[in-house]
Amino acid sequence: MIFILPGLKPIGMQERFRIGDKLGGKANDVSLKSKFVRYLRG
Repeated sequence: MIFILPGLKPIGMQERFRIGDKLGGKANDVSLKSKFVRYLRG
């Protein structure tokens, strides 16, 4: 699954895990997805 944010290049696996680390430590794929969705929704 690839996330595309306005004004940014598509976010791949490595970027996703770096973002997950920034949002709350090392996260597994499921929790990272939920955190990222919450992040996108604000």
